[in-house]
Amino acid sequence: ICAHTSLDIAKGGVNDALAAALGFENAYPLTESGEASMVRVAEVNDISAKDLAMLCTETLSTGVRLADCGNKIRKVALCGGAGADFIEEVKNAGCDAYITGDVSHHEFLDAKALGLTLIAAGHFETENPVVAVIAQKLKENFDRVYKLFPVLKERRSQVANTLSGGEQQMVAIGRALMSDPKILLLDEPSLGLAPLIIEEIFKAFEKIREEGTTILIVEQNALQTLKIADYAYVLELGKISLEGPAKELITNKKLIDAYLGGGK
Repeated sequence: ICAHTSLDIAKGGVNDALAAALGFENAYPLTESGEASMVRVAEVNDISAKDLAMLCTETLSTGVRLADCGNKIRKVALCGGAGADFIEEVKNAGCDAYITGDVSHHEFLDAKALGLTLIAAGHFETENPVVAVIAQKLKENFDRVYKLFPVLKERRSQVANTLSGGEQQMVAIGRALMSDPKILLLDEPSLGLAPLIIEEIFKAFEKIREEGTTILIVEQNALQTLKIADYAYVLELGKISLEGPAKELITNKKLIDAYLGGGK
């Protein structure tokens, strides 16, 4: 999996999946920004360290190492993988216990000295819950792409560089959508494509927009683009010469004369 730290921090990523697996549905980030924001914190009802360790053992199917400070646990932090660097920040945030993966002997001693119950449940064991989440998300995104471009489902066993130019463009757009982006950046997606393919791709853009993904598109096919856009900028020699709501620009005489065939 690429962008490992991003997946740790991301909403729905490694540590949200770990929290959900352990039954901590209302977990929230330890900090608003920085690497410590990957740590999740959850409020619990007076659970003992041994019961918390047993929960990890049963849920993650692994043995754990426990430094029990003997305190009742009302606030627990968790971070899959190598989260020992955040021990002090976790304690400073008022947590009573910390569940993570890799922990050295001296880090156990540090936690005990701070009065922080520490549970080491294994690097991969604490990260594995996200695998099922990713697999389900990939399936959903594949279904989304195939719905937008049915021909790709028909060609799914074909090597991408043997597809037509239009189909390769669909693959590129589909690949971008697989990461579930908030904003999709497109640079002249209609370049070199047949009119029927252009029409199909722009219909897909409308659906993507309707599904809630913002699209920023740079395109010389002004008419086709203005039909689907909310707002547009017209660039001439690298400078903005016109801007405004697309439905207004599409009737602008200067734009019609310059880009839309003179109204013909």
